[in-house]
Amino acid sequence: MRNSLLKINALILLIGLELQLSAQSNYRIDGIIIDTVSNSPIDFVNIGIIGNNVGSVCNDSGIFHLTIPCKFLMNNLSVSRIGYYPKSIVIGELTKHKTIKIFLVPKFIEIDEIQINTNKLKSYSLGNITRSHSIVGSITSDSSNLGREFGTVFHLPHNPVFIKDFNFHISYNRPYSAKLRLNIYQYANKEVDENLLKQNIFFTITNKDSGDYSIDLSQYKIHASNYIFIAVEIVAVHASHGPDPKIKYDNYSYNKILISCSLFVSKGFLRNVSMGEWERCPYNSAPGFWITILK
Repeated sequence: MRNSLLKINALILLIGLELQLSAQSNYRIDGIIIDTVSNSPIDFVNIGIIGNNVGSVCNDSGIFHLTIPCKFLMNNLSVSRIGYYPKSIVIGELTKHKTIKIFLVPKFIEIDEIQINTNKLKSYSLGNITRSHSIVGSITSDSSNLGREFGTVFHLPHNPVFIKDFNFHISYNRPYSAKLRLNIYQYANKEVDENLLKQNIFFTITNKDSGDYSIDLSQYKIHASNYIFIAVEIVAVHASHGPDPKIKYDNYSYNKILISCSLFVSKGFLRNVSMGEWERCPYNSAPGFWITILK
């Protein structure tokens, strides 16, 4: 009799747990990322479940909000940023706390001083140079896009070359601005691999920017060879407060930055959330990214 009662009680608890999980299919996690040395917040840290399209980027005060389906409670939440050692935490442990503090340990990396005599080097442009207004990719004001990343493959010479600048064309930008991060990855075995950069490279597109947009990379002393993958990642968005009555808008381009793309020219990939899966861009399109190299 006692064993039967224990089995009945266990069944009731199990049913109750299943009902609770079905009623609460998602968990919201609120937290802040902090530097262990300075005890200050770290801006624009990537947070997510690797390969599962659940992720985001914290803001410039280190604060993040993340909604996680309950089926991922036994998975690890990965936290990473260039310049810090990555961290991995079981998500189920995080749900026990109302507000979470995650501490990252900084890496102290010495950047090698490289002297470059540009007078002896020749410059070359590589990549997908396009100024299309009909084939475009968009950066929107939707905050759920934080961590969204898109890029393309570059085939460099076998010997290392110096990457002087990175370029693209803004075909439409009104009335909107966004902060982005440039990432340069290894590309091996047809997959996007580890990030080659030792420093974060941020840039901001304001609503005054249009046409060709160039980022000077000389100060970062970037050398690379063979196949690499260059991408831009959305880390902050700033929408307008409302339409300007003096300007005629259409629903497609309002509150968006449109970057020129092209079809069937190079391999373009995107991932919709931080640390999500890389997928081919729709319709075999690729962002119009090009670089200047010195060799």
